[in-house]
Amino acid sequence: MAEPGFVFSVPARDGRLLWFRPVVPADRSLLVEGYRHLSDDSRLKRFNALYEELTSEQLRFLAELDYHDRYAWGVMIGPADDREGAAMGRYARYRNPTADGFIAADLGITVLDKFQGIGIGTELVKALIITGHANGIDRFVTQVLARNDAMLGVFRLFGAEIGPVELGTVEVTVELAPAAETLADHPLSKLIAGYWSA
Repeated sequence: MAEPGFVFSVPARDGRLLWFRPVVPADRSLLVEGYRHLSDDSRLKRFNALYEELTSEQLRFLAELDYHDRYAWGVMIGPADDREGAAMGRYARYRNPTADGFIAADLGITVLDKFQGIGIGTELVKALIITGHANGIDRFVTQVLARNDAMLGVFRLFGAEIGPVELGTVEVTVELAPAAETLADHPLSKLIAGYWSA
């Protein structure tokens, strides 16, 4: 599943096509440019901090992936001859299993402000659930700002357990097996099934 040509598309709520492909190291410049177009509020919701620019270490973490324990999807929007970068989402496996022995990963979603509200975050979470489950991740465990109602609503669609507010954030846990089962007819699920059977 590491092939840069491994792509699929789904419609956004407004009817425009969303094109998904794995993030590759050459995307660093796109990540830098995308970050510059995020509002302070979007930066804070994504990173829980305000950075003037992404550091070289952050860019390496986001763009240099093994496509198993660390995976990221980039999303472009629009027709084939006029696509714009719109979003990215990634997961990163935690080094140690959870206390109950499960393999867990953090995840993060970033959608440019002008493309928020048309379902891109939801589609990214779907793609990450399917990919993570296929790569042996049992659950996502991540910290989300307690006031980020949009993303908390997305996670609730997939049965998320949301912990109490601590220092302005909540811990969100999504079990991947049951969530992935509900996505068996998703284009990515079918693409992966064909990939493994080829």
